[in-house]
Amino acid sequence: MIKNLDALDIWKNLHHIKNSMAFSAYKTHFKNEFFEITFAHNHVNQEVFQQLFDLPRVQLLQDHLKNWSQGEFNARIQPNFTFLRNFTDIKHPYFQNVLIGRQKVKETVEKIRSGQWKGYSGQAITDIVNIGIGGSDLGPRMTAEALEPFQDTALRFHFMSDADPYAKSKILKQLNPATSLFLVSSKSFSTEETIQNALDVFDWMGHPDGFKHHFIAITANPEKAQKHGFVNILPIWDWVIGRYSCCSAINSILALMIGYDAFEDFLKGAHHMDLHFFNTPIKENIPMLMALLGIWNINFLDIKSHLLLIYDFRLRHFVDYVQQMDMESNGKSVNHHHDKINYATGPIIWGGLGNQAHHSYYQLLAQGKHRLAIDFMTTSENDDTLINQLCRSRIETLKNGIATPSFQEEIQPQAALTHIHLNDLTPKALGALIAMYEHKVFTQAWLWNINPFDQPGVESAKRHA
Repeated sequence: MIKNLDALDIWKNLHHIKNSMAFSAYKTHFKNEFFEITFAHNHVNQEVFQQLFDLPRVQLLQDHLKNWSQGEFNARIQPNFTFLRNFTDIKHPYFQNVLIGRQKVKETVEKIRSGQWKGYSGQAITDIVNIGIGGSDLGPRMTAEALEPFQDTALRFHFMSDADPYAKSKILKQLNPATSLFLVSSKSFSTEETIQNALDVFDWMGHPDGFKHHFIAITANPEKAQKHGFVNILPIWDWVIGRYSCCSAINSILALMIGYDAFEDFLKGAHHMDLHFFNTPIKENIPMLMALLGIWNINFLDIKSHLLLIYDFRLRHFVDYVQQMDMESNGKSVNHHHDKINYATGPIIWGGLGNQAHHSYYQLLAQGKHRLAIDFMTTSENDDTLINQLCRSRIETLKNGIATPSFQEEIQPQAALTHIHLNDLTPKALGALIAMYEHKVFTQAWLWNINPFDQPGVESAKRHA
């Protein structure tokens, strides 16, 4: 059994050298067909990375990756979510179910978009409402907003998530019950807010055939959905985790918005990053390098706050999505063996639109006492515009600092900075971007020896509420 990280000599060596080293990035720049990523402004060097590469759990992970690339999943914790967007010929039973599920989503999407799906009055559907919360809302909402320019249908799209009556009524006021279709997403079909919202909408509709014509359940528990009266059901499975589900039927609203072919491009972009993660040596493996850099920042430099600054309005919900993925996956203090661990795990993820940050919390970034890791995210569509100029200016200021005789005006270069620049925000590029962060989070969980696919604290709080 491999020891926890803090019991390893390498771990102790890293603590010993962190205060006596000259910092320079291991490698400053990586590029693929979707984006460029620059690590140049982080407090790390080749010696540190080499020590991290030599961690036993890193070596074990590389051995498993070779098997996983061929569908031979055999570890206790493994990234099953990659089956959802796989396009290679593997015989794993999970993947066979995925193929059947994809076909059902495709047929449903084409029926709705073509106008063949009719409401109880015989009219075609005009509005689609996604009812879900957590991963059943954040992923679909984020991807739909990001890819809105690819919408090629007159259908209108809405999102209903929490139990707030005002939020619900605000959406319903925009709808005609005879031409609205509701996608109700819950793996267990016991999510309290989601089921209550669905039942309230059914009452609002006021028609006995509402479930038959105006509702689709997306769930791994079809029997429970049927008991509630649902007739139309799209499948997911018990192994699909909500925060890793946006490549499944949970994200049917995106397929309805951009068409199934474009949705398949989104899946292929994620699959492209999966293959990179599985097959690329660690020294060139972008998600693994991001993960190791995060380990270094969190466990050695005591940087436990990770800020995402987004410089493209279409990605305005990306922070919320990554926040759930990372903090629910790796916000753990107990390892696989149910033992307490003595080192920090998942960081605090926060942020938003970078231009807004300049006028809300940039003062803290410039002169606050908190050390931060920051991901700046830009897109090529905004090159030669003010928004990207502002981003570059902030990177330079925080990287180099400002030296003046006055402490009042001085800025110390304290932040650990990474810049991700998307060539284009296309379905494929977004899929690859999401998968990159997924594999980063998974790798960190693997190294910390924690399970990124459970949430025992959430379940405990529910039981004892």
